[in-house]
Amino acid sequence: MVVEYADRKMAEGLHRREAYAMAGKRMFWPIVASSATTLAAFFPFLFWDSMIGKFMSFLPITLIFVLASSLVMALIFLPVLGSVVGGRGRSEGGDDLAAVSGVGGDPRDAPGWIGTYARSTATLIRRPWLVTMGAALAIVSIFMWFGATEHRSELFLDVEPEQVYVFVRAQGNLSAAEEFALVSRTAAAISDISGIESMSTTSGSEGSGTLNFDGVAPPPEDTVGRILINFTDREFGFDGRETEQAIRDRLDTLSGVRSEVSKPEQGPPVGKDIQVMLRSNDGDALNRATQQVFDYVNSMDGLREVEDTRPLPGIEYQIRVDRAQAGKFGVDVAEVGAAVQLVTNGILVGRYRPDDALDEVDIRVRLPEDDRSVEALDTLRIGTPQGQVPLSLFVTREAAQKVTKIERRDGKRALFVRANAIEQGAGAAKVQEVREWIATANIDPAVEVGFEGADEDAAEANAFFETAALVSLFLMGIILLWEFNNFFHVFLTLTAVILSTAGVLIGIQVFLPYVSILMVGVGIVALAGIVVNNNIVLIDTFQRLRRDGRTAEEAAIAAAAQRIRPILLTTLTTICGLLPMMFMLNVNFREGSITHGGVTAEWWVPLATSVVFGLGFSTIMALIVTPVWLAAPEKIARAVERTLVTAGLREPTPEPDPLDEPVQPPLPDIGLAPVRPAAE
Repeated sequence: MVVEYADRKMAEGLHRREAYAMAGKRMFWPIVASSATTLAAFFPFLFWDSMIGKFMSFLPITLIFVLASSLVMALIFLPVLGSVVGGRGRSEGGDDLAAVSGVGGDPRDAPGWIGTYARSTATLIRRPWLVTMGAALAIVSIFMWFGATEHRSELFLDVEPEQVYVFVRAQGNLSAAEEFALVSRTAAAISDISGIESMSTTSGSEGSGTLNFDGVAPPPEDTVGRILINFTDREFGFDGRETEQAIRDRLDTLSGVRSEVSKPEQGPPVGKDIQVMLRSNDGDALNRATQQVFDYVNSMDGLREVEDTRPLPGIEYQIRVDRAQAGKFGVDVAEVGAAVQLVTNGILVGRYRPDDALDEVDIRVRLPEDDRSVEALDTLRIGTPQGQVPLSLFVTREAAQKVTKIERRDGKRALFVRANAIEQGAGAAKVQEVREWIATANIDPAVEVGFEGADEDAAEANAFFETAALVSLFLMGIILLWEFNNFFHVFLTLTAVILSTAGVLIGIQVFLPYVSILMVGVGIVALAGIVVNNNIVLIDTFQRLRRDGRTAEEAAIAAAAQRIRPILLTTLTTICGLLPMMFMLNVNFREGSITHGGVTAEWWVPLATSVVFGLGFSTIMALIVTPVWLAAPEKIARAVERTLVTAGLREPTPEPDPLDEPVQPPLPDIGLAPVRPAAE
């Protein structure tokens, strides 16, 4: 903006030092307002106090420092540098730019594409209602088109994997050797797949139970081992998605082994696509409801890797002590527990540390191995003041479902049903399908049903974006009101936000395979602070031209002609800078190569696409609609006055006497013959 303004002033005949000094002074407040509105859009992100908010906090922090430094560069260093090295000859389009400024003539008479734009703007200004209806129809059509189309969505991203985990699942009292054999058999079955660079295996049901290991969702309850598979880099011609699908296909044909493939999550960990949480204090009702939901989810098409967190099939013996009966024999519960330990883990009688060890070793006393069995509990005798008596006189042994862990949420026991969608981005639609079924299912009222994972985080993110948008618009409105001191101009500037949102929807429709809620949401909020800059420079110039005595129509045409160059330059440079990210192009200058795709490249496609389409569409609409709306109030006022005069409800406004007009001061001699007061 600063350089373009100085360039135009030099085309009018000013020396470069005077031109850049004027540019720094004249563009100071528009640039400060533009930077402030951009910062206002990202200001709410600093208060996003959640895991996702902490993850996304680096973007606004970086923007604040970069924008502050660019503001100092534009207002302090550029005018100094321009006064030393900036300059253009009068033969380099100077007459055209002078005409655009109104110094050398009417902008509509200027040659070239700027003159064509000025004449087109003048034609549109004469038809404000037609332009307004056309813009409104375009916006409504875009929103209806988007709403009528079914979209897949992800909370964050679904990018090409660089590695995957294969969880090997099995049930039963397997020995360590049997678990190792299952894991080894699974690894051998997929070892020859093209695109696998390396593999590492870990066996053991306890060793594989680490939650969120390396960003991976919690493994199934019956996991007995895991295999970490690293893929060959994409630069060698391998696609991670194809390798992952080949692994899944191979495991589906492997008989006698159940497995699950899981990718490390890119971004905030959310787990599987579908996560239904059931809570209740009634254990039986909770198990029945979990079975009911599991059966439905397992029967749905388009899902895989369905699991629930109910205890795995297994037996555990519960020892119940009749305290009253035990008291008759003078035995307490502690003595009963010590007697039972003789059959199980043994009674701890001491500890010692060997000379070659750092940890202590327990000393336990147990019955001989042949006497350590479940049946031994029925014949076990315990010493009492009356002598040795059978333990079965006041102890009963009951077989029950084995429970390895109990998870509670808000004091209630919780169970989960989880599943992944087969199709990329279809998880949200599947969650909605499960939600609709639960609303009509006959689930026990004692059980509370909710959703966690991506669905819960997406709802939280959407709520934050709605609040952030309102706060940002309010802050931008205050800044613009301070800049323009005109409510209509503030409203007109903020309409760019709606226009940019419509552009984002176009980008989603024609370019994005799915909607990333976080990245697209950040793009829309970022655009709210960026796209208003076009209207700021247009309206600021319009107000200055109006103060110079021009009519609203003349000021709107001249402002559009003068500001089309900086608006197009800033828009095109932004878009060109984002196009490589949008098309996933990786440029390696050292090797002189350009590659397409990759994990890092996929990260920025939703954000870049949102900004490119939103900024491009809003810029085109602003250059067409904003000048029309700037001139519309005066035209509407004149039309209303003519109607009132025709109806005899008002006297016509007398025309001003030219002799009463104040004498304009002489213009500075800058080598041109002005036909009207200088624009600025």
